[in-house]
Amino acid sequence: MRTTIVFAFLAIICQGCSEVKPGITYPVIYTTDLYQPPMDPDDNFNLACLFSIKEFDIRAIVIDNAARIPVTPGIIPILQIEHISSKTVPYAVGLKENLKSLDDDGATQKDFRQGVELILGTLEKSTSPVTVITVGSLRDVAAAINTNAELCRTKIERIFVFAGDAAIRNPREFREYNVDLDTMAFARVMNSGLNIYWVPCFDGGGFINNGRASYFKARRENLFASVSPRLMNYFRYCLLSSKDSSYIDALTLPPDSEDIKTITYKQEEGARNLWCSHIFPFIAKRNYILENNDCFTRRNDEILKDCQIIIPFTFRQEDVFTDMHGMVWPDTTAGKASKINVFEIADKEAFASQMTSVVSHLLRELDR
Repeated sequence: MRTTIVFAFLAIICQGCSEVKPGITYPVIYTTDLYQPPMDPDDNFNLACLFSIKEFDIRAIVIDNAARIPVTPGIIPILQIEHISSKTVPYAVGLKENLKSLDDDGATQKDFRQGVELILGTLEKSTSPVTVITVGSLRDVAAAINTNAELCRTKIERIFVFAGDAAIRNPREFREYNVDLDTMAFARVMNSGLNIYWVPCFDGGGFINNGRASYFKARRENLFASVSPRLMNYFRYCLLSSKDSSYIDALTLPPDSEDIKTITYKQEEGARNLWCSHIFPFIAKRNYILENNDCFTRRNDEILKDCQIIIPFTFRQEDVFTDMHGMVWPDTTAGKASKINVFEIADKEAFASQMTSVVSHLLRELDR
């Protein structure tokens, strides 16, 4: 999987950007391991950025139902972001147990199939191809494929898989968290033959990025630089693990300088690990623009003539096979490989600062 890349000749750079027309939208199904209180606040940042992109027509949200830990599905943050964005999206909680085999459709978990049924129902009703974005396990997506593979083949245009490690490693040494949540489901989706865009979380082990992963670390004061009071209260509610039942009223609370100081500077030493939200504009076929060291994203019809468009990352097609341990290998076994699109950073030195700026702008867009 380690080959030299010449970026100027990549076939997939910002697929379809030049064809984007004003007002175009992309139907999206979003699956997430979002909880309240959060296991990883990255998921709360992701949700806010997802809703901030006007080109996304979010048709469904499926929340992972993690059986191994006592967590509460993140319905509260969804309702808060719906209130801030004035959007309403159907949501459901997914399957509780891991898939037992590569062809498991979750039928034995009949009390927990709401997420699978929401995916399938959304695809059936859609008159245009749908993009699936997964930022947790792939359990419900895999079960949906196993339930109706033809529907998924004809209605799913792209699946963005935020999971895994780009480096080939022994699974006994390291297996990334999202893959470990349901390894069978990860293998099923990656080998499905659908149009997979694989965005590994790490490249070389936990919290390591050698250039083939989306992971970076941002300063919270930079992310929060221009967010609205309501959005700051959304982060205040989740990051302080509030149990206030008046979660909508909590969005209009007056600023609390001590709370803001805590979530901005004191928690996690003021840093935030991010994996997904900076890739969302690419999914919406936006351009990444650099202006006076500030990086943001825009649709084609919003770009001024003198804008400097940059390509911070690319996808290139590879033949790979994902084994039962969740390890992704180059094509070494004839007939088993699938063609997938694999993520790679173009400029490792600039990536963190540019993507911090992108996320900050997305947060600002949500509630201007």
